Formats: sequence, structure tokens, C-alpha cells
Amino acid sequence: MIKKIIKYDFKKINKLLFIIYLISLTLSIINLFFKYGTSDISVATFLLTTDFAFIFAFSSLFFSFIIPFTRFRTSIFKDEAYLTHTLPIDKGKLYDAKILVSIISILIGMLLFGICFVYIFSHTSVTEFIKGTIKFEENINIVLTFCINFILQGIIIFLLAINSLIIANKCNKNRDLICFFLFFILFFGFYLLNNLLNLFINSATIIILIYILINAILYTTGRIMFKRGFNIE
Repeated sequence: MIKKIIKYDFKKINKLLFIIYLISLTLSIINLFFKYGTSDISVATFLLTTDFAFIFAFSSLFFSFIIPFTRFRTSIFKDEAYLTHTLPIDKGKLYDAKILVSIISILIGMLLFGICFVYIFSHTSVTEFIKGTIKFEENINIVLTFCINFILQGIIIFLLAINSLIIANKCNKNRDLICFFLFFILFFGFYLLNNLLNLFINSATIIILIYILINAILYTTGRIMFKRGFNIE
């Protein structure tokens, strides 16, 4: 049953995202192809695709967070809630499946954004970028640290939204409004914490471990609250 839920949700979430991914990647490759063009058409194509490729790449990253969130909200609390909760599966396992497929979808969006970013702003292929990076150990550490921090912080933000959604749906009224304000408060708190960590802790490894701990805490608190029950529409 869990595999079926993951498969079904993955298709639902990524149906639109794959179209955005395809457009983003195509525009980025075209942009890279015309980077050395000297004719007016080549230059115009390069400049135009730079703008549109960035817009679609950013959209792919943005919607890779929004669509999994709305899918979780719709299937658990809104239109599909009654059907979802009739499935013969433990609430904890249902939560695990929903969060797993959401994180996988977010990671795909991040990967696609990273690839397009390299094409657009480095004006080089991903292979050449990797080759240039691994020549110097310092560059490898910088890139890896940035990528890991980016991924962990992204997942933290998503889990903050999920926790806010679950708490809001324990109320009887104004759930969307409560969810929005609660997420804003939690996000602002994480923003302050993140600044303090970067200000007082010089070790990138320790900061990464703290991010992992925060992810684990948010995942666990969300799962506990989810299993304790909530209201559906």
C-alpha cells in the first residue's frame, strides 16, 4: 500500500513539474549553445534565453516546494481527505509515505535548478563544471558544503510548512490563515537561528549536523501531531 501511495503521489506531484523541468533544461542548453555566437540573432537568442531560462529554473525550484505542499494539504485535509483516510494504513506510515515522496520531489527540483544554474551563469556544461571543481580540494569543500546546506535548509522550510499545516488543522476555523501566520513565525525563528549559527559557529560540519538535527525534530514532531489527529473538511 505504501508503494502505491508513493507512486500515485509522485505522479500527481511531478506531472506539471516535469513540463517545467523540460522547458527549463531546454532553454538552459540553448543558452549555452549560443554563448559564443557573434551574429545579431545569436546574441539576441543568448540574452533572451538567459532571462527565460532563469525564470523557468527558479519556477521549477519554487513549484517543487509548493506542489508537494498543496498535494499533502489536498490529500490529507481537503478534497481527497475522506478517501485517503479510508486506506488500510497506519497514520504514521501514511505520514512517512507523504513526506518521503515530497522530499524526493523537492530534491529533483533542486537538482534541476542546480543544473540549469550552472548552464546559465557558469556558461559551461555540468561535466566541465564538475571537472573544474574537483581540480582543487578547496573548491570541492565549498561546493559540497553549499549544496548540503542548501538541501537541508530547503527541507527544513518544507517541514516547517507541514508542521504549521498540521497544527492549523487541529483548529475549527481560519485554518489557512493560522497556517500562514504560524509558518511565518516559525520561518522567521529559523531565519534568526540560522544567522546566529553562522555568526557564532565557524565549523561548517557542526552547522550541518545542527540542520540534520532540526530536520529530525521537525519530522518527528510532525509525525506525532499527525498521529494524534486533526480536523478535515
